[in-house]
Amino acid sequence: MALTTSRSDRSLIALDRGVGAIETLGAAIGAWVIFGLLWLSVAEILSRNLLGAPLRGQFDVLVLVGPLYGLLGLSYCYRKAGHVRMDLVNRRLTGRSAHLAEVVIAVCALLITVQLFQGSFSHFERSYMIGDTTIAMNWPTWPSKLVAPLSFAVLAARLVLTIWAHGRLFTDPRRSAIATPVPPDPVTEAVD
Repeated sequence: MALTTSRSDRSLIALDRGVGAIETLGAAIGAWVIFGLLWLSVAEILSRNLLGAPLRGQFDVLVLVGPLYGLLGLSYCYRKAGHVRMDLVNRRLTGRSAHLAEVVIAVCALLITVQLFQGSFSHFERSYMIGDTTIAMNWPTWPSKLVAPLSFAVLAARLVLTIWAHGRLFTDPRRSAIATPVPPDPVTEAVD
């Protein structure tokens, strides 16, 4: 990576690192939740088979933690370009056209993400206001429902950084790439 000295580049690097830290934390929490659910399932099976009694509240736990492992890693996955992409066309583009395509894709994704944020925040708000609870244990559901808008907010921040990063490369393709998700090469991955 070329030496970046402009104030704008330093700001982009700092924001990329900050959002990246939040994304990594979210992905780690999601991974630990999956690991915990594995052991909860083992305990449920053992309790059912050995003691003849299911674990009380196990289904409620599954319902409440679903957004943790389902959504917290969303932005991390985008940053690592691990999501499903239509690279058939993108890989053929170079220079400014490639960066313009990435900006257009990120803007479309940002518009969808903002809509998802608004809808999920409204769903969280409604759950909080009516005091929605789980069926068996009567645990409040609003903390679980808050995960979705938070995850979409982090993804929106990542998309804004992506638009900024590819926008600066569109204006001057000779600049160093900062905060641009780089898709893995399928040929290299197939060999590994």
